[in-house]
Amino acid sequence: MGEIVLVRHGQASFEGDNYDQLSGIGAQQARILGRYFSDRNIAFHHAVCGDMVRQTETLDAILEVPTKNGAPTRSVHSGLNEYDFRTLVTRFIECQPGNELVTALLKDRSDKKAYYRLLRLVLHTWSRGGLTQCGESWSEFVERIEAARSAIETTATRGRRILVVASGGSISSIIGQVLGLTPDKIFDLNLQVYNTSISRLFVGSSKASVASFNEIPHLAGPEQIGYVTYG
Repeated sequence: MGEIVLVRHGQASFEGDNYDQLSGIGAQQARILGRYFSDRNIAFHHAVCGDMVRQTETLDAILEVPTKNGAPTRSVHSGLNEYDFRTLVTRFIECQPGNELVTALLKDRSDKKAYYRLLRLVLHTWSRGGLTQCGESWSEFVERIEAARSAIETTATRGRRILVVASGGSISSIIGQVLGLTPDKIFDLNLQVYNTSISRLFVGSSKASVASFNEIPHLAGPEQIGYVTYG
């Protein structure tokens, strides 16, 4: 039986000009996780991430920490990339400028709670085909996640452990596909995924099964409390 270890990227630069890069906290979260793996001699046969900067930077930082077995081989699979949430939100605001959640966000664009309340509605609307001219459709997103998952499961055969660095949407979609969840349930998972959290799949000869979801044992100590983030 093989194992897939899914890791969400570290905290991105939400307040910066370029969201798609790690913040200082995000880089440190990834290094702490790398140390956690190293201290417990958790070795990987192969590591894969999407081609987004925050994903590759997270994998780089995890693998900075040396292990007894050396660094795993690496590859990139763009199917692990996140959906374009900023384009989706922008398009929703254009279509429904009078929505009360839109109004609340426009009063204070730095209000993260208002942003995530709106994002939940945007995702539900997107999955039901209620947003057009927003780039990738929900069905297209699902198809590329399925293709990425299938490729990684094939790599994880015969007792191999594969490290996968992805994003909250792609990880929750992989978990949702294995469990047969509806889009609404997948979004419920999506919006609670911690930065650098660990989710695990076991891969057998005929199917994959979920072993854990959204764990942060590397951030469990009181000295790491400031590194527990979602964004």
